[in-house]
Amino acid sequence: MGVEKLGEKDPVYEELVNILGDRVSKDPEIRWTYTRDLEGPLTTDLKRLRRLPDYVVLPETTEEVQKIVLIARNYKVPITLESTRISVKGLAVAIRGGIFIDLRRMNRILEIDEENMTATVQPGVTIAQLSCELQKRNMLIPVPGTPATVSVVSNYLGCGWPGGKARMLSIGLGYRSVVGVEMVLPDGTILNTGSKSDVFIGKDFWPHGMGPDLFLLPYKAYGAFGIITKMTVKCTPIEKELKVFWIAYDNIDSAMEAHNRIVRLDLVPNLHLYAGDKYAGYANDTLESHDRMNRAQPEFQIILTLAGTKRQVEYQEKVIRKIAKETGGRIIVDKLPIYQSFIDSHLGMAGSFGAVWSMRYYTSRGGSWTSTPTLPVDKIPDNWKAFSRAILKDPDYGDPNFGRGEFWRSIIVYPVEGGHYVWGVEKGVDLFIQDPKCREMLLRLHKANLEEQAKVGISDPGFIKDWYTGSLGKPFGVHFEVSKKFKKTLDPDNVMQPGYIYP
Repeated sequence: MGVEKLGEKDPVYEELVNILGDRVSKDPEIRWTYTRDLEGPLTTDLKRLRRLPDYVVLPETTEEVQKIVLIARNYKVPITLESTRISVKGLAVAIRGGIFIDLRRMNRILEIDEENMTATVQPGVTIAQLSCELQKRNMLIPVPGTPATVSVVSNYLGCGWPGGKARMLSIGLGYRSVVGVEMVLPDGTILNTGSKSDVFIGKDFWPHGMGPDLFLLPYKAYGAFGIITKMTVKCTPIEKELKVFWIAYDNIDSAMEAHNRIVRLDLVPNLHLYAGDKYAGYANDTLESHDRMNRAQPEFQIILTLAGTKRQVEYQEKVIRKIAKETGGRIIVDKLPIYQSFIDSHLGMAGSFGAVWSMRYYTSRGGSWTSTPTLPVDKIPDNWKAFSRAILKDPDYGDPNFGRGEFWRSIIVYPVEGGHYVWGVEKGVDLFIQDPKCREMLLRLHKANLEEQAKVGISDPGFIKDWYTGSLGKPFGVHFEVSKKFKKTLDPDNVMQPGYIYP
């Protein structure tokens, strides 16, 4: 396998060229560009990464992807894939060499069905690309908490970030918006999920197929079970009125009381509970201004999207102001007009108009370490307090020359699907990813956080002892072992994305 030695032929390369022509390369300089991801030093310095793929291919159709998969299966060559090159954590680095499938040329919006409010896209279509087309038709898709250049397909099914933060309370996580997929399995079979799998229907409008449901087969599999070549998603009408509302609190208990009361009323399409550093980056362009706002602003804020008719929005605001008063909250935008910059950012997020705010956030400190368990709402205050204890006891974060932990810790609480549970107690700290101490500190803080959580009876179902080992087996036990049987059946030679989820 790989680049041929002098005088030897390379049958894999020859067959790939027969299919793709000049859209296949084994040029070392081109292959080198595929040895790192968006995070750069943190992932590329690890011994298991920075491996050159043997071939880079850029297919444009499902049929080309199918033929590439059959070649890989025939020669037992590993496949690594990526859509819009916005991957992190080494998920799109060819750690076993082989064929790197770059799906960016599969970037067409195949259909926007206005009557059924769905859109069908290829994996190279970005959030921004689809959002712009939908807005022309007075529709939106929820914008995830990532740059607008991420793939709709990979974000909604990979859930690296929750697809659709702006509508998570009413719509749910990103995968809830998926109606159906077309998927090339490791043996070259083309699978359709959802209503399109029924030969008597042949159209995506309902996510569930006949018999045992394969709707979630690709969810969080990161390509291990096959390659998505088309996906149909639900779209949502844009409301006539949109308004973002901010309530400030000084303690997590009062903030969560208000949070729970608003959620249970089913009053608004979405709300987040933010703390500290997490939202300072959205409205600041420099590290210094970011730091000043961290120290000056209230520690907790509930950020709500009000939406509907003008009369509905007025009623929502009236009820929320009453709850804020009864729980000791302060309507911060009434007192500090400077927060309009936050409002503008989140109104864009709420209306699916873009994600410029996230680009600012990713250039700031505080976005480099997170822990995102899924928890019931009653565990949030204890979870935050445990995390705070871990941060404040840390030798680096207790050092004022490095960064004071009380100012550089953050949390986001995303109530999901009517508030029945919370996705993403996303806890961040002050840390540059380029810092040579980064990996050491992340692991130390993660361990300390889990120890503090254990003291108050909180388990962390999102726990991964060491993400970078490429093994998820220990934390998930029987669940993981059963999924390995699916993998063995679909991909007996372990061709698809080896070394990430499955060794």
